[in-house]
Amino acid sequence: MTTTKAPTEAQHNSDTPALNLRQTLRAPQRDSTRYRFWRRLRRHKLGMLGLIMLLLLVIAALFAPLIAGHDPAVMDLRLKNQPPSIAHILGTDAIGRDGWSRLVYGARISLSVGLIAVGIYTIISLLLGSISGYMGGFVDSAIMRFTDIIMCFPTFLLIITVAAVLPPNIFNIMVIIGIFGWPGMTRLVRSQFLTLRSQDYVLAAVALGVPARRIIFRHILPNVVGPVVVAATLGLAGAIMTESSLSFLGLGVQQPTPSWGQTLTTAMQLPVLETMPWRWLPSAVAIAFAVLSVNFFGDALRDAFDPRTILD
Repeated sequence: MTTTKAPTEAQHNSDTPALNLRQTLRAPQRDSTRYRFWRRLRRHKLGMLGLIMLLLLVIAALFAPLIAGHDPAVMDLRLKNQPPSIAHILGTDAIGRDGWSRLVYGARISLSVGLIAVGIYTIISLLLGSISGYMGGFVDSAIMRFTDIIMCFPTFLLIITVAAVLPPNIFNIMVIIGIFGWPGMTRLVRSQFLTLRSQDYVLAAVALGVPARRIIFRHILPNVVGPVVVAATLGLAGAIMTESSLSFLGLGVQQPTPSWGQTLTTAMQLPVLETMPWRWLPSAVAIAFAVLSVNFFGDALRDAFDPRTILD
């Protein structure tokens, strides 16, 4: 008969540090900045609601062929101006196209225009703002004066003017919104760089002879990501509104491509406005839904990234 010996006190003490180390690695880092950020974000109820709403829009855009049920470009004059029914849950338009399918496919246009336009002016803002904030002196003054000149003109009027000159298509709309949307974010990036370039770790890198390009992109720019993400998220709502406004004015997406703003032009006809709400109301609700979802989520990101509240 074999007997097992109980571990001695010395063996138990020698195993304890390893056990504590494994438990520490497995346990969530509740004191980390990342954990506090996610906790703050989850506690923002409107922000979580906005995220859910935004995810629904993204799902609708990605799986539009499966969700729509009809081809948004197919016309059937026998079914024109039909009210909502089982076959067409949002009715049909003046040439018999399905309202629901055009609403779902319109989400693709609005989200794609918003994302690409915001991506364009975010890249421009990061380049100009980082160079201006880090270099200072004449370079900073030149970039900021040029930024001030652009901001003196109403952005939407500039966009309308350029859109009226160029051929109206979705690619031009993305580029136009992206080119004229950078001044505000550039000033934000510059202000962050002005604050961070005087930090000890940046001064140490300069003293060690680290190239300016490496300091900008490796040491300072990662600390600017938070405010830039918030600004880009809120800018997405503005880009969606701008695209819808241009399409409403006939300077944006053209027929037969479905667009929410384009659909709203039917509300300019009094009979449609009074007696056929299914032709314009869904698009108006969709625009409000998209803008509110982005704004709610953007506000939540701003609160979560705020160093004054992230430690709550």
